[in-house]
Amino acid sequence: MKIIQLDEKNPYAFNLYESLDAILNFGYEYLPIIFMETVFYEGQELELPKWITKKWFNSIDEVTQQFMLDLNSGAI
Repeated sequence: MKIIQLDEKNPYAFNLYESLDAILNFGYEYLPIIFMETVFYEGQELELPKWITKKWFNSIDEVTQQFMLDLNSGAI
């Protein structure tokens, strides 16, 4: 999972985040083979996004953020 972070000083950062989130959501929904990766955890298949914006990642609670990062790194 790659976290896409934009320069917050850019006056268009908010609009770029909104556009990226819309593109990524479309990809997650309709093209999961390209935009999602499969991770196995305790015998279950979980799908994590390959790319996520920093804005969206920060909107997730901290426990889930850490769980996603651990799954992605293979620590679990």
